[in-house]
Amino acid sequence: MNIFNKMDRVEFLRESNEASDYIEKLKLLENKASGDIKSKIEKEIKICTWGMLGEKNIAFELRNSGIPMYVLHDVNIEIEDLTAQIDYIVVTRKLNFIIECKNLIGDIEIDNNGNFLRKYTFKGKQIKEGIYSPITQNQRHLEVLKKVKKSSNNSNIISRMAIVFMAK
Repeated sequence: MNIFNKMDRVEFLRESNEASDYIEKLKLLENKASGDIKSKIEKEIKICTWGMLGEKNIAFELRNSGIPMYVLHDVNIEIEDLTAQIDYIVVTRKLNFIIECKNLIGDIEIDNNGNFLRKYTFKGKQIKEGIYSPITQNQRHLEVLKKVKKSSNNSNIISRMAIVFMAK
């Protein structure tokens, strides 16, 4: 069975509103908070909003790519001791892609050790903070997917995809 025989468009098999739900919850908390806690919540809202916009931009580009594909957005997978939250899994006729979306505010520096640092101004204050490396993150995603594939080696593609869909 070839799942791409009649495929002539982009099809989102899973879309997510988790980021917008999270931002709404943060806004409710922000209304009740004060002082330093309120400022931290405002900062988190700003960062999450930028991230959500980045994911929407990727979804737009995928939808308008003209390439037949299946797209899964915001997939959580757990297998044995490994977990992964994957922004996009894209399955085409010939290749599969794992896309980690980063729509970062500020200036990004990568030091000699591969550590990512973000510098930006928030409420007139310069902030410099470490952020998780998207390279390391994608490597972990691939390890989780390899483990899923290895654990389901005797099953067909539908069974393997079912594992991905049923994963948390």
